[in-house]
Amino acid sequence: MTPHIPNIELDGMADAQDRRARRMERLLVWAILILGCLYFWSALAAGLFK
Repeated sequence: MTPHIPNIELDGMADAQDRRARRMERLLVWAILILGCLYFWSALAAGLFK
């Protein structure tokens, strides 16, 4: 009688999915920040060296 083992496994899977989602979210935020900075500086450079 151990009905709680599958629940623990499901919880572990959910935790792993949460961690993966958070990592993707953080990666997306960093990518947007970096792309935004690159765009800003390239636009600035294009304006300065026109």
